[in-house]
Amino acid sequence: MDSVTLAEMSQSGIIQIKTTGREKRYWIKSDQWWVLLNRGELRLRWVTWAPLFRALEQIWIGLDDPRFDGLDPLGLSSVLRQLMVAVRPAIERAGFDKILSDDRHYLAEAYRPVFLSDTTKLLDANQHE
Repeated sequence: MDSVTLAEMSQSGIIQIKTTGREKRYWIKSDQWWVLLNRGELRLRWVTWAPLFRALEQIWIGLDDPRFDGLDPLGLSSVLRQLMVAVRPAIERAGFDKILSDDRHYLAEAYRPVFLSDTTKLLDANQHE
């Protein structure tokens, strides 16, 4: 990009320019990136994809397990809790530690809707970032 284009872009308020003698330095103000990208106030999230994909794969495989057939609500909640306990460390390593609910607050059958909600939030998380 040539200096004329950068100088014109600096008039937008997004590109900043600092002149020292004959040297000119251009940069984009970090808080203006979001305006430039038309993203408002949202911030990017760093995602470590490998553990996230592994956790999602484990959830997928776990939900396809035949042991779910014929389980009563208590047994189903128990198996879902065990599944989330197994994948939680990978989800946290991926950077989604704040998305998951604290399962200690949901006992017995009350955990099943929490598992469904957490899984849905996990799948929706990057669409809103």
